[in-house]
Amino acid sequence: MRVNNVIYVIIISMFFFACKTTNVGSSKPSRISDVHGVWNLQDEDQTALGIGNNPITLIFDPTSRESISGFAGCNNYGGNIEGDNGYITFKDIYSTKMSCPTLNEEDNYLNLLEKVNRFEVVRNDLYLYKDKLLLLHFKK
Repeated sequence: MRVNNVIYVIIISMFFFACKTTNVGSSKPSRISDVHGVWNLQDEDQTALGIGNNPITLIFDPTSRESISGFAGCNNYGGNIEGDNGYITFKDIYSTKMSCPTLNEEDNYLNLLEKVNRFEVVRNDLYLYKDKLLLLHFKK
């Protein structure tokens, strides 16, 4: 897939998720311990998003309840998290500063992470929300 097509898919997917309200409805609030591991960003068709063979990832470090890292499409990023029992916030997000054609999409993704205040884990899916508005969907 050409880079321009990937960029288009990322933009459309982010718009799709940013406009969708949903509540997957797990029976109990998700816990931070439920999210440890590597998660890949998905589009509305359950396809991993990324550049080439490099998926956009969100990694919750199992040795730390307070930090995240990942790959945002061009740059690696990291930050801190707070919360539990279905609530989460991403704070102090930073990234490397490589220049690439997907930088705007990467910035949009990182900005969406900063808006998240709630999460749900259902089997191998991670849903990140701003209140009831689904912003991002990841799969393990």
